[in-house]
Amino acid sequence: MPGMIHPLQLGAIRYPVRMRWFLGVVWLLILAKCTLIWWAMVHWSVPFHPAWIVVPTLLFAALATGLWLGAHDGVSPPAGCPSVEPLGSSI
Repeated sequence: MPGMIHPLQLGAIRYPVRMRWFLGVVWLLILAKCTLIWWAMVHWSVPFHPAWIVVPTLLFAALATGLWLGAHDGVSPPAGCPSVEPLGSSI
């Protein structure tokens, strides 16, 4: 259907600029942390492979990103959960 946004579409229409910038900065920090960990473990000869730290970090970050981006807009929260207004809606 034209005009319908697929739930997994990551387009500019669905996500505001501030949210995309935030996500980009957070991913840069995660990648910088992974690079620093890898370098430090090789530099100081830690007795296990750096992938044991880096791979789970990237997997959990990808999972958290997917859950965050996959949240449906406009879906009412379950009973007993408070509703939260979108950022900037009180302006």
